Amino acid sequence: MDPFLHVDYGPDTEAEILLKKQLFDLRCEYQEKADPIVKRLADIQALKPVRVVVAVGREPK
Repeated sequence: MDPFLHVDYGPDTEAEILLKKQLFDLRCEYQEKADPIVKRLADIQALKPVRVVVAVGREPK
């Protein structure tokens, strides 16, 4: 088993709790805005034909 180090900074302060909540809210807001774009991109990519790229090289001597 690999050794590991755990650093404990104690309980979160009010400022840390507020910042974490703000980050979570922003993530949720942008996730909601991004979801339709990601779905549309996936739909477009699903319709594209598959390309096969073959690389041919020489054997090393």
